[in-house]
Amino acid sequence: MTFSSGAVRGTVPVRVFELLKSKKYPTTNPAKVKDIAGRSDQVAIEWALRHVC
Repeated sequence: MTFSSGAVRGTVPVRVFELLKSKKYPTTNPAKVKDIAGRSDQVAIEWALRHVC
C-alpha cells in the first residue's frame, strides 16, 4: 500500500488473507455515512462506498 501526507510518502507491505480476497462485500449508500462530510477526500470515499463489492 502506498501512502502520502503532504511531503511524507511511503510504501507499506500488506498481506491479504485468501478468504478476504474472494469474499464479496455489499456496497454502502454514502448518504448513510455521516462522518465523511466536509473531508477533503469525501468524493473518493463516496465513490469507494458505492463501488466496492
